[in-house]
Amino acid sequence: MRRRHVIVGGLLVTAVAFLVGAFRGPKHRGELNNPRKVDFEHVIECAFHANAAYHRHDQIRKNVGDGVAIREFPKSGLRIFITRSEGTGMCWVVIRGTANLSNTLSNINSLQQKSHELQINVHRGFNEAMQECLPWVVENIDREEPVILTGHSLGGAVAALMLAVLERRGFEAVSAVTFGQPKVTDRYGADTFGHLKLLRVVHEADPVPFVPYLAATGGQGPNVYQHFGAEVVLKPDGHFFYLEKHQEDRIDVRVFWRNFTNIRPRTHDMIMGYKPVLEKALKLSDK
Repeated sequence: MRRRHVIVGGLLVTAVAFLVGAFRGPKHRGELNNPRKVDFEHVIECAFHANAAYHRHDQIRKNVGDGVAIREFPKSGLRIFITRSEGTGMCWVVIRGTANLSNTLSNINSLQQKSHELQINVHRGFNEAMQECLPWVVENIDREEPVILTGHSLGGAVAALMLAVLERRGFEAVSAVTFGQPKVTDRYGADTFGHLKLLRVVHEADPVPFVPYLAATGGQGPNVYQHFGAEVVLKPDGHFFYLEKHQEDRIDVRVFWRNFTNIRPRTHDMIMGYKPVLEKALKLSDK
């Protein structure tokens, strides 16, 4: 157990660094407030589903309908529900990670491992969580129907990996929108799956999308963790930047604290962090 905490220490303390102001002013090179790049009505619908996954089973059924299929995965702590939108034929695969950020950061092993199916290096903990739930998901979706994956935090990381697997298995109409998603692969993996229909929505001050900050070895080589997919960076006032890919250098992490466990930044929370800025962004995009 002690060794595991040492291994993931870099991930944990990186998040803490943001919380204590280890922060050089954000800088962006993307498109500001371009509504043609972002369908905020769809993004907010995804956010509604991602947040619903944190509710009790009866509340989920009340929110999305009695036809929903819900499954708990005790090993990883994931919860997934699958539902279909009437009239659109859209199948939703909604992945809840953990409601406790400190558990996400301290209990997930950040070492990379080779995915034989994807032929890339992946985050071991996120991949093991994805593999636990993948068979059930595949059994409950149709290859011919459009599938949208969504999730927050750990759930978003699993959604991104599952998107890559489903695409590799021939699911053509599959896409994902994630919120506060940490990184799941290295630079080679990001290049390999950069074509996927993944939109990562991040709050400007949310630390989690920047972790793991470096490779598990602490090096700067090709095995450094890297995001893939387009990114929407939400500012607190609702203005937003659209980026074709993640900008690693927009925040400078300099302060590392150790032995700090009880982390729950408001900016990472779906209700307190993401919901208010998404609603503001929708109003701005409608103007």
